[in-house]
Amino acid sequence: PVGWTVGAASYLLHNRAAGVAQGSDTGWQLDILYDFLYAVDWAVFTAIILAHVRRHWLEPDASPRVWLAHAGFALVIAPAQILTTYTLHCLSLIALGLLPPGDWSVFFHRVGGSMVGLSFTGFFYYWVVLGLFYAIAYRQLYLAKHAEAVRARLEHLRAPRQPHFRFIPLN
Repeated sequence: PVGWTVGAASYLLHNRAAGVAQGSDTGWQLDILYDFLYAVDWAVFTAIILAHVRRHWLEPDASPRVWLAHAGFALVIAPAQILTTYTLHCLSLIALGLLPPGDWSVFFHRVGGSMVGLSFTGFFYYWVVLGLFYAIAYRQLYLAKHAEAVRARLEHLRAPRQPHFRFIPLN
């Protein structure tokens, strides 16, 4: 949650700075609300992605079936995430009275082109989330193996030594 909050805040600030630099007005209901919903939606979808990753673990020698499962899931999850974000945005605008209930089709017609482009972005984000998950998982595995090796070495150093037969005193 903290990572997504920081990411969402930086994304929001970047988009608003770019908008100001281009001379466009910042509308909270169209820009800031959408960016907030986008970040919240990705936080939820990240949990779904991680559940899928845990079921279909990618090893370096993973079968093509596992890779296809991830590619297929990414192709489904990316448009679903964008559609969910725009649906939440539309419903929020209707609830706030900023969009008449009958204009939802106009709203989706207006944002239809960006839904396709953002689906490609979502596909890319899927693989970024996957990569970050494996980076963290392998780091934890490395740290556990390293701690085990250190513990084994310390046990070896603390173990009582049996002297060589030449050093045994003769009576």
